[in-house]
Amino acid sequence: MRSLPLERGGQVGVGYGIQKTLFLRLFMKPILSAIAVGLLPVLLFGGCGLNSERMLKKRAEEYYRAVMYNDYDTLYNYLCAGMKAQIRREEYVRFMEDVDTRADFDEFEIDSMVIRGEVGKVRLKFKGGYWIFRERKNVTSTWLKENGQWYVEKDARGRFWDRFLGWIAEERMRQLPQISEPLNRIARMIERYYYQNDAYPTRLDQLGAKDSIVDPNSDNQTFRYRSDGSTYWILAANGPDGKPDLDVQLFQGDMTEYPPPELIYDPLTGKGDVFRYGPVDIWGF
Repeated sequence: MRSLPLERGGQVGVGYGIQKTLFLRLFMKPILSAIAVGLLPVLLFGGCGLNSERMLKKRAEEYYRAVMYNDYDTLYNYLCAGMKAQIRREEYVRFMEDVDTRADFDEFEIDSMVIRGEVGKVRLKFKGGYWIFRERKNVTSTWLKENGQWYVEKDARGRFWDRFLGWIAEERMRQLPQISEPLNRIARMIERYYYQNDAYPTRLDQLGAKDSIVDPNSDNQTFRYRSDGSTYWILAANGPDGKPDLDVQLFQGDMTEYPPPELIYDPLTGKGDVFRYGPVDIWGF
C-alpha cells in the first residue's frame, strides 16, 4: 500500500520532467544561446571593438617594421585591394628601390588609433631618423578592414603617390618608343617655350611645329594638351589600342587627383594612354 504514493509521485515526476525539457528546448535554450553569442566575444576578446584594435595595432606594427627595414616586398602584402588592383607587385618593389624612398629610423611606437566602422587611423611616432622621402614629422596612416583583416590604404604619402604615378607612366612609356620619342621632343619644346616666354603655351600650335604634334596612334589627330599657362602642363597620346582614355581637361596639376592608374598605359592589357606632365627639367630626359 505504501508503493502507491511512490507510483503517483513517479508519474508526476516524469510529467514534470517532460514539461521542464520542453520548456528548456522551446524557450530557455534560444534565450541562453542568444546571450552566449552576445557575451562570448566580450568574454574572450573584451568586445569586438577591443579585438579590432588589437588586430589593427598588430598589423600596423608589422607594417611599420617592414618600412623601417625597407622590406618592400612585405610592404606590398599590406596594401588594400584597391591599391593592389592599381599597382603590380614588381612595379611597386622596383619603384621603391629605384626612387629615393628609403626610410631611416631606429625605433617607433603607435601613438594613437581611432577606428570608425571599417576604417582605422593609426598615428606613428618614430625616432632617430626620417620617414620615406626624408619626412621627419609623425605619420598618420589610413587602414581599411577587408574580409576581417586590416590593410593600409595610404600613409600620409601624397608625394609618394604623385611620384609613383609619374614614374610608372614613364616606365611604361619607354616600352613604346614610337610614342615616347615624339612626346619627349614636344615636352622639351614646351619647357623651352616657357624659358623664352616666361609662360607655358596654352595650345600646341603655339610651338610652331605642326607636323610633330600629330599623334601616331590616332586618325591624324594632334596630341592632347592642357596647361594653365604658368604652373603645369600635361601632354597625352593614345596607347597602342588607338583609343583616347585620358581627358587632359580634368588635370589640374595634381597627379594624386588625376589621372587614375587605370587610364595609364598598361603593357599587360595594351589599354590606357601614354603621357608626360610638367614642369620638368628639359635636360633630364
